[in-house]
Amino acid sequence: MPGTGHIAPIRAVWELAQPWYGDRLDADFTPHTREHNQLLLENCGFTGEFWRLP
Repeated sequence: MPGTGHIAPIRAVWELAQPWYGDRLDADFTPHTREHNQLLLENCGFTGEFWRLP
């Protein structure tokens, strides 16, 4: 639905960004699985239908 979204505290976004993007430049980087990323979201407090990955 247009206009719907979520405003997140900057600290929560920062805590999510570290594990989400922190290893992207590593020589042995492999993409994270959907399950891994979903767990990262949940561990940082991003829960509920809005944050469920497809």
